[in-house]
Amino acid sequence: MASLPSIIVYDTAGHDGRIWSHHTLRILYVLHRKGLTYTIEPVEYPDIEATFAPTSLPAKADPVEPYELPVLRFQAQGTEDLYLMDPPGIIAKLDELVPEPRLSATSPRAAEARAIFFPALAPLLQAAVGHVPSVLSDRSRQGFLAKRKARWGKTLDEWVAERPLENQLKTAEPRLLQLEEWLEQGSEGPFIDGHEPGYADMTIVSILEFVRLVGETEAFNVAMRHKAIARLYDALSEKNVANSF
Repeated sequence: MASLPSIIVYDTAGHDGRIWSHHTLRILYVLHRKGLTYTIEPVEYPDIEATFAPTSLPAKADPVEPYELPVLRFQAQGTEDLYLMDPPGIIAKLDELVPEPRLSATSPRAAEARAIFFPALAPLLQAAVGHVPSVLSDRSRQGFLAKRKARWGKTLDEWVAERPLENQLKTAEPRLLQLEEWLEQGSEGPFIDGHEPGYADMTIVSILEFVRLVGETEAFNVAMRHKAIARLYDALSEKNVANSF
């Protein structure tokens, strides 16, 4: 059996070194679930493009953010380093390296999950975005704010002001109820496909953790009032997947 490559995860950590991004958290959950070791390499927000443009990593067709984190770098003796940025490609590579437990969406419920959970969690994500600058270093904060203004054509404060928390939670509530009911149907639980977590479960929990870690406590607590959502969140933590770093 060929030896596994070493894995480097590039991420913009918080000013205290804490992982906070839901994009990064879900990949770390997968790595822990696979039992794969890795190291984390910090990249300040303004340095993302300069770090990866010289590598073999293809850029996205996005003039504002041609590269985004996390990026995974796979290093194996005798081969060129492999850089991956898109989540489906990362999951496929990790499933190739360690076939079990398989985490790609293969079941009908896993395939259906995104259409159910994303509308429910999107208002919570939007409520939490305004807190992101508070967890970043000064340099990353300025880069983040500049990219958001370039993306939206307005400052982060202006964007947040258009989305009051009360309105976001009002929008989220019936969708969270729908997600709770869906989680309770068709599965013995606590996860989408029963007793073992998959990538969709990790995506849900990563978003909830992001909301909590950046300090949007009220939105997090609203989600946790839904028992099936809280059960999934707690169950992933109990498997030492979501509380290991």
